[in-house]
Amino acid sequence: MSGFIRYTNVARIPKMAARFLLLSLIAGAAFAEIAPTPGSYELDKLFAKADAVCVGRVEHPVEIVSGTEGLVKEVSRTVGLVARRCYKGDVSASDTIEYTTLVPGIHVTDIDLPAGGEALVFLKETQPHRFTLAFPFWGRLEDASLGTLAPGPGSGMEQLQLDIAATTAGVLDRRTLDGNFRVLHGFPALSGETLTLLRSYSQSADTGVALGAFAALVKAGNPRDLLALCEYVKAAGEAVASTEGYYSFVSIGQIRIPEARTALECLARTPERGLSFEAMRGLRAIGSAESVPELMRHLDDSNSDMQYLAVITLQEIIRRTDEVGPSMPMFERDSSKFIQSWKRWWNDTGHRRYPGARRYY
Repeated sequence: MSGFIRYTNVARIPKMAARFLLLSLIAGAAFAEIAPTPGSYELDKLFAKADAVCVGRVEHPVEIVSGTEGLVKEVSRTVGLVARRCYKGDVSASDTIEYTTLVPGIHVTDIDLPAGGEALVFLKETQPHRFTLAFPFWGRLEDASLGTLAPGPGSGMEQLQLDIAATTAGVLDRRTLDGNFRVLHGFPALSGETLTLLRSYSQSADTGVALGAFAALVKAGNPRDLLALCEYVKAAGEAVASTEGYYSFVSIGQIRIPEARTALECLARTPERGLSFEAMRGLRAIGSAESVPELMRHLDDSNSDMQYLAVITLQEIIRRTDEVGPSMPMFERDSSKFIQSWKRWWNDTGHRRYPGARRYY
């Protein structure tokens, strides 16, 4: 799990703090404590660890104050849930959910289940008919809006995805869209219907809506969707940098599909570091010799992290016996040494391996 980060412009994140964690997100720091990033959860793992997963209306809260510090109270709460649908297990209206939190909440673990509110909850059974929240962060999945329950098998992650998609279709409310896009990002796989829905939103004139849809969409690794994202970012220009929202593009760096190489090379050229960095990670993982000319261009990147990824990926692909694949600290001590070494290699022998390629340096 990664840090709890708010999207502004990744270029504004402090370099050392951002390098391996925050550059995997389009983000900007907003909270002092560390917790999972919205959209970074894995629903299959949450389902596996929970005894019951239900959506419903919270009722009959009972609150006992167990301590105070200034204006903050520590409270033990007992609530009921009138379940509209359970995706795993079962919770009846007479069952109770017990948990402890702070009021007002000051930590990301301070979960609120207000009376009359709708909630998607992941629960652990402590005794027969008594439950507690299964996770400190995701016991209540606040991202999820489930106004429409779709026909289907009635339970499981497949049904939850159907319901999220049904609620999302045709919606214009930005908060609902942002949250449900993040929930869809948490599924291990998306149905064809869900992908079609996300593609429709990915071309929205609202840059925030489009980026949210793309963040979930590109997790499937379809090269066409990756190219569409690249073209959208290039066309949107500065609007992308000024867009706010919680989006994680870390899944781009986990793509291992050789057919995605061209799209990843396109994304690696975008000025948005959250995208270009992850695209370079994907290119490194694929390790195609066809990427070498593109990697050579990134030796002159203005960002040293991108330069390092170019150098280490070149070495992993070419495996020069007269050079080493440097660690990041080794590269930082004398980056020009490694960069100039690869430029000499290209001019002397490398460019000859690629028909039509020219000496750059």
